Amino acid sequence: MFYVSPLIDGNFYIYHPPSLSLYISYSSNHLTLSQNHRERDDNKKLRKENDELRLENLRIKEALSNPCCQHCGGPCVIGKMSMDGRRLRLENASLQAEIEKVSVWISKHGNQSEMPSTALPEPEPSHQLVVSGVVTGTVKVPLNTMEAESSRAAELRGPSVTVQSQAQVQRPFFENLAAVAMEELMVMAHAGEPLWIPGLDGYYEILNEDEYARAFPRGLGPKRLALRTEVTRGTTIMFTTPLFLVDIIMNVSKWSTFFSGIVSSADYLEMPFISIGSEGMLQLITAEFQVPSPLVPPRGCVFLRYCRKHAEGFWVIVDVSMNNHDNSEIRYRRRPSGCLIQEMSNGYSKITWVEHVEVDDSGVHDMYKAVVSSGLAFGAKRWLSTLERQCERLASISAINNPRFGLNANPEGRKNILRLVERMVVGFCGGVSGSRAQGWSHISGIGAEDVKITAKRNTVVTGSPPGITINASTSLWLPLPPGRIFHFLRTSRNLVFRAPSIWDVLANGATIEEACQIANGREEGNCISILNVRGPESPSHVMILQENCSHATGSYVIYAPIDVVALNAILTGQEADYVALLPCGFTIFPDLPYGMQDGLVGEGGSGGSLLTVSFQILVDSNPDSNISADTIANLNVLVTGTCDQIKGSLLAKNAP
Repeated sequence: MFYVSPLIDGNFYIYHPPSLSLYISYSSNHLTLSQNHRERDDNKKLRKENDELRLENLRIKEALSNPCCQHCGGPCVIGKMSMDGRRLRLENASLQAEIEKVSVWISKHGNQSEMPSTALPEPEPSHQLVVSGVVTGTVKVPLNTMEAESSRAAELRGPSVTVQSQAQVQRPFFENLAAVAMEELMVMAHAGEPLWIPGLDGYYEILNEDEYARAFPRGLGPKRLALRTEVTRGTTIMFTTPLFLVDIIMNVSKWSTFFSGIVSSADYLEMPFISIGSEGMLQLITAEFQVPSPLVPPRGCVFLRYCRKHAEGFWVIVDVSMNNHDNSEIRYRRRPSGCLIQEMSNGYSKITWVEHVEVDDSGVHDMYKAVVSSGLAFGAKRWLSTLERQCERLASISAINNPRFGLNANPEGRKNILRLVERMVVGFCGGVSGSRAQGWSHISGIGAEDVKITAKRNTVVTGSPPGITINASTSLWLPLPPGRIFHFLRTSRNLVFRAPSIWDVLANGATIEEACQIANGREEGNCISILNVRGPESPSHVMILQENCSHATGSYVIYAPIDVVALNAILTGQEADYVALLPCGFTIFPDLPYGMQDGLVGEGGSGGSLLTVSFQILVDSNPDSNISADTIANLNVLVTGTCDQIKGSLLAKNAP
């Protein structure tokens, strides 16, 4: 009936009343069935389209996960290729231009960066206070002997983005600030009274701050009341060339390693070299400065470094802080500081160093107040004495037939030993000071009565064992001259007071033998030693690498266990960067009364010394594990017990 009358209306009811219900039922069912067929067909089509879309989506995802270029078939990043490629090309072009500028600049001023190799004549007389030369014999210092461990200053990384953006916009301001700072440094280096006033004993100078404010109204502005001023200057004559010193100071990697006892980390915040005219170079640097003691907190800042050749054989390098003097959070800033390098006859150079900083020293313990205020910690005297000691060290290491005992090593092997010792000293000083730039975090211990515990988690850094390393250190005062303490600690027979890992061996009758000694200075005791532990139960696969160093502002004895197989590989010329070290040791500073700024290390000092004892121990090979309270307690007992033994032996009547 549906085909006869597909539209059921009122007429249909009139002409077919008997079968109305049948027709209605039939028509309704047929309509429903037709709709179901249509819906099923539509669903099939939708499912098919959905499957096709799903397959297309999978193909797109696979293509996105492994993108490739349509032209070359190489990998690419869809949507970012054009922008990133253009940016990289611009950066490469800029870097290439800077490299070309540096190459032209270096070739113009000469490429002789080695120390002179002629015999040492007597230096010309000088009317200024001079520290004697530092090199003996016919030697050369190769430039590639100073390889730095690049450690970025995490604490100072915060303002780096801001500083870099400022550097792009405010470069003219930076150049003007650098020029003003260099002018101020040259005046500070040569001026006498009334800018510099002689001290009461005539052996040191005091800056007249009123005269300074009048003479230098530009620059960083007035002094902040919350900061204390530290100003020192000094002069020395050394057997070296100006280009050698410029190469060291203007390369932050070499600079931070060369002065590792003072600089815990340094890095560029801008292009490594920015030319200013034909004779100058400008750098933007972040650095952290330290004293190897847990009682003196590190100092960090961002500063400009400007190097300029003023005349033939005369160079000036100046640092000036980039911190805004209106910033109330500033705790340290460098006013114009640096050095003047004047080439003299017969291969000598005259270096005048000025250190002028403002610092919040409230964190310095009273035990070290005199050392810091005297300039022995951060002043010009320490920079100059470290410079002399390092040049002497390099020259001695490079000398032929240097070892006093047998050492089966080629020249490259001796350089590798030097690099390994440098890395050992860098790791030791950073651990003692708790340098956050090197990744150390404070765990416990405040003040001279406590042992300071810091920890570092290492997963990828080469040269350190993977896991959690703990540094435990403390400082104490001893009523003895520094020279006597240094002699006691450097001798191998007193090794019982050293690395805890070999205490058990020594207790079982083992002996210490010096397998090799490499002299790295004129003074007795300045050397690198390789020690062998021999005994019935001694670990024959382990030896001890040690460096003893003493100069005008301090001394240290630093050592670390090293595997025999790794040591032999290093001596044959293989790289030493992969060797993991846990440096331990001691540092010694002379104790000085307040105001004394010309104290020297030795038997004729003040009669007192500040000794720091430090151990580094790997407590867990899993860097994600936690440090237990028992571990901290055991380290406290270890360090305090070692200090008591050293103090008792040194103060005994029969002490050597």
